[in-house]
Amino acid sequence: MNTTMLLRSVSLLALPFALAACGKSDATVLASTDSADAATSGPPGTDIVRTVEERSPFGNLSVPDNLVLDGDFEFTGRNGQMPWLVFSNAGQGTLAFVTGGLCRSGVRCAALPAGSEMMGWMASPKSGGMNVSLWAKPPSGKCNDLRVTITDIEGSADGDTIDPETATVTPGAWCHYAGDAGNFANKQPAVYLATANARVQGPIVVDDAVVRALPATLKKPNVAAVRTLDAAVLARVRFIGEWVRAHRIFGLPSRASIEGPESTLVDAPKRTLR
Repeated sequence: MNTTMLLRSVSLLALPFALAACGKSDATVLASTDSADAATSGPPGTDIVRTVEERSPFGNLSVPDNLVLDGDFEFTGRNGQMPWLVFSNAGQGTLAFVTGGLCRSGVRCAALPAGSEMMGWMASPKSGGMNVSLWAKPPSGKCNDLRVTITDIEGSADGDTIDPETATVTPGAWCHYAGDAGNFANKQPAVYLATANARVQGPIVVDDAVVRALPATLKKPNVAAVRTLDAAVLARVRFIGEWVRAHRIFGLPSRASIEGPESTLVDAPKRTLR
């Protein structure tokens, strides 16, 4: 057998194997690819390097009729006459913040220290009740560590406690406080937040407070009936109300403070919350 005949024989022997390889089904190829992917990807989520979120610096824009003045803490400063105020036994304190992905909505949220209280300005519909929603993250995962109340800081003994939907969550997760509140027309309504007792660990992250007027067509006999606050909460609400009435002053600064003591212009009238 010469060289030419030998090469022709080898080629003919290899042809069936080549045809078999070319005839491999698509299903077989895909199956081998899927197997390789499954072997390298591991459990779901383990190959995630980073998560990108889109956040609005204006907070939750999906609720344009929110009755809370600054439900996302985007426009609230650390102290002064702001939409949210924080208090201790000594009076007004400094509001602490956390930012970014630690918040539920927007790019900034509040951090309520243990043993402190926080009050946020809001409005009330002229009639009917309100639906309240607020999110918080207690370090313990116990939602009852935070008390949420809609009340009148003028000092009257009425208000509505907004309960958490669940008693506990996984530590680091969010608690949702939701429920209906009565009507506070012609009063000074506020969202009042306080740690439940002195043993609560802080800070508690608070964000995305939304209060909306209930539809006028909704018939709920208990909507307009507010509940009397317990003695301890009522005492603190009265303390905050008195402090605010004494310190939160509206009106222009004194003319003398701007133009000097020789100014003959009349000062603009100042008034308290009342």
